[in-house]
Amino acid sequence: MKKIKLILVFVALGTFSIALNSCSNSDLKTEKESSINADNVVVADYSVDGMVCAMGCAKTIQDELVAMSGVVACDVDFENGKAHIEYDKSQLNETELIAVIEGLADGKYKVSQWQGDDVLENEDVEESNGSEESTGEVFLPSFQIPNLLDLLLNQI
Repeated sequence: MKKIKLILVFVALGTFSIALNSCSNSDLKTEKESSINADNVVVADYSVDGMVCAMGCAKTIQDELVAMSGVVACDVDFENGKAHIEYDKSQLNETELIAVIEGLADGKYKVSQWQGDDVLENEDVEESNGSEESTGEVFLPSFQIPNLLDLLLNQI
């Protein structure tokens, strides 16, 4: 009887782990990324007024922008009231991005150009680095869900 229960547990965990792996949207990302030309990517920073929380307002704005065709990356910072958007200028323009943000929550959000201190002009970057060209690497956080079946088998 114990063997049957053990087998059922493994089958259930295996099914659960397969379901988790099959739910990933890596195919969607690959399809979206393949349609974006890297030469046309533009960075836009906006000030967003009217946000009252990070999990509701900022997350909603960010999710709506990321879902748009042509948006490469987006980060909405509630604390600073800033929306950082990287998009393909051949597929979108600033007017469309602003219209999406201002159209959310019955027009509660107001968008204007970002006037923050953390935006450096190209001349400032060149002077601070002492070179004509500045390059940098960007690392995005990632994580992987452990395979529960392997964890259980290692415990036996």
